[in-house]
Amino acid sequence: MTTTIIFDLDGTLVNTEALYLKSNVKAAAQPLAALTTAGYPLALATSSPRHYVDVVLAATGWQRQFHPILTGSDVQAHKPDPEMYEAMKVKLGNVPAVVVEDTHVGVEAAVGAGLPVVMIPGIAQKPDSKATAILSSISELPAWLKNQPAFA
Repeated sequence: MTTTIIFDLDGTLVNTEALYLKSNVKAAAQPLAALTTAGYPLALATSSPRHYVDVVLAATGWQRQFHPILTGSDVQAHKPDPEMYEAMKVKLGNVPAVVVEDTHVGVEAAVGAGLPVVMIPGIAQKPDSKATAILSSISELPAWLKNQPAFA
């Protein structure tokens, strides 16, 4: 069974935390395409509200890239509470999954839900020792996954 890759949005895929919708979409586009070509399903779990996520996905052209999508509008508790990732596990039917996060609260939420997490530290974030792996860029993710039999 193929592992689903669950992405956080702000700071991980799109650098909206630094500049509102001024992002380096190209940096994430190639790795996302490589993951899709390799057969990885992509999901999205973000504390951002649904209307904001819809705007960002429309601006990036990624409206159909992720399924399922969970937003802060879909849960009661936000990260670092694990509710977001626990809900995602249910939506995915408990298939294998790995989370990609950029913050300590995101890592804590994923670990709390019992999911492995790859951290790509965001702005002013230091690597978190609770992460399964720490990468310097999303561009490293496809190669890292390829070398991890547990996530193949």
